[in-house]
Amino acid sequence: MKIVLMYPRYRRRMWNGVAEPLGICYIASALRDIGYDPLFVDLTFVKDLSEIDEQIKDADIIGISSSSILFGRTKEVVVPYLRSKNPKATYLIGGPHATFWPEDALDGGFDYAFQGESEKTIKDFMEAHKKGDPTKVRGISYKRNGRFIMNPRMSFTMNLDEITFPARDLYDYDSYVAAGLADYGIVGS
Repeated sequence: MKIVLMYPRYRRRMWNGVAEPLGICYIASALRDIGYDPLFVDLTFVKDLSEIDEQIKDADIIGISSSSILFGRTKEVVVPYLRSKNPKATYLIGGPHATFWPEDALDGGFDYAFQGESEKTIKDFMEAHKKGDPTKVRGISYKRNGRFIMNPRMSFTMNLDEITFPARDLYDYDSYVAAGLADYGIVGS
């Protein structure tokens, strides 16, 4: 199964900097834990969406992580483009916007919205998706016959050792530094 994960910053630098896509890289690690090999595309470094045509072609699942500030462009430009090139894929959204406004996120052209920490949710979703019905997975929302359905949330991960480190090998860190990321930033929780 071909999975493409995306960060939608599409040539917009806000607050004079860029952000390391750690959230989606945690999801990539979770997918690797269960045998998938996701591709990663950061639209921060894409000048024209046509540059990603080969990467999204024949993808079975396309997952996007979006904050609310990035969601407008994701909804208006990115998702319509992706669907025009690959209408058969299942489209997932996670991140802050999907967590706080899942119904709005689904109205942006997505099939499923993930709420909260999704390292476990994505594993359960992939197993259920493979069997043909992911609608019972905790931590997701979706629409059926125009009706919004929000499943119960997944519980928080209490033992951080259960989470695999982010798949930082999926991107070139030096590109982020060159684009404005602090060279020695601190990431903490």
